[in-house]
Amino acid sequence: YHPAQDAVTFNALLTAYRAHQEARGLRPSTLHELYRLDRVARTFGKQAVTSIQSADLARWLDGRGLGPRNRNAYRRCLVALFNYAVSQDTITTNPAAKVPVVKVDAPPVVFWTATQIADLLHTAEVLIPAMVPTLAIMALAGLRPAEAERLTWDKINLEARTIRLEGGQAKTRARRVVPITDNLTAWLMKYRRKSGSVAPGRTAVTIWKKRLGAALVLGDVPERMERRRGMKGTEIKKQSLDWRTV
Repeated sequence: YHPAQDAVTFNALLTAYRAHQEARGLRPSTLHELYRLDRVARTFGKQAVTSIQSADLARWLDGRGLGPRNRNAYRRCLVALFNYAVSQDTITTNPAAKVPVVKVDAPPVVFWTATQIADLLHTAEVLIPAMVPTLAIMALAGLRPAEAERLTWDKINLEARTIRLEGGQAKTRARRVVPITDNLTAWLMKYRRKSGSVAPGRTAVTIWKKRLGAALVLGDVPERMERRRGMKGTEIKKQSLDWRTV
């Protein structure tokens, strides 16, 4: 029990926790996950941490309409936050730890065909050419999106056919060397530079994977290519174009 004037609120705890995480040198992509706690703070922000019960958190999660994976992600963030509160002697037990985890079946593994990869890269060539090297590296070298976003051109050696990931770039913080295949070499040769970031900007992968996916589904790429050629309106509709051969 804490007198009201000495009570640590959820907002105060979250501020201290965020500073603690930043001091640990966590990457921006990891710190971004705190946005979930910011949303929880809209409800519990001014409430004393000692007064928040497991049932309160469970009701909040159940009332958000969250999918199973997202709900578990929120729970995971809350567990970490309240574990920090326990370590600071703010509370003695972690209320989030008692919130049940939702069981989630592992999704089936989906493999992209060579044609699908080619469609994706050709679509990117039309809509945002600057994204092509990053997408090609993810698709053909197996780099994670966050790793590809942190990659710089000086780490790519097309002569030695290697991509060098330093500890600060890799997810596991362990240095590794990734081989470059012939097809990846062909794509990168079109866009290679001596220095600078390979990706056009942070979060670009997240934004453009949605837009490119929509373009593939909606099929507006042929029209965009014909507009570049100077055709308009009915001219586009009259001409059937397999844009992958262009």
